[in-house]
Amino acid sequence: MVRFLLKKTIILVVFMILISGCASIQEPFKTFWGSSTRVLREAKNSQAEEFNCSYNDCFDKTLKILKGIRANIFINNRLRGEIVVMNVKDSIDTTEVGIFFMELGNNKVKIKVTSLSPRAVDAVANDLFSGLEKLLTTQ
Repeated sequence: MVRFLLKKTIILVVFMILISGCASIQEPFKTFWGSSTRVLREAKNSQAEEFNCSYNDCFDKTLKILKGIRANIFINNRLRGEIVVMNVKDSIDTTEVGIFFMELGNNKVKIKVTSLSPRAVDAVANDLFSGLEKLLTTQ
């Protein structure tokens, strides 16, 4: 019994070391788990716009808009500048749409919307970009 617990502990420690380090080691586990954004970052279907707001303000307003359009937020990572949503109108409910934030400096942020589905990109980008324009002009 003690040997079994020792083996189990060693396997668990080795596993934790492997997944806590390098991004290249983590990516296969994220892909298996379903939380990898690599495919969305590399997707050719995309729309991008720049906005005059702080990074945090743009991120918060984006979350507010996404809740308003009833998109399911699957990944919300402010530090990495990424949001992934599903359940987008006019798309299959499992279609993933990535929203990526890039701080450009001087209170300017570039927001890029990507997906493997051009229809999903159009739907989210139109709602998000027009919503952000409205929220930012009413400040």
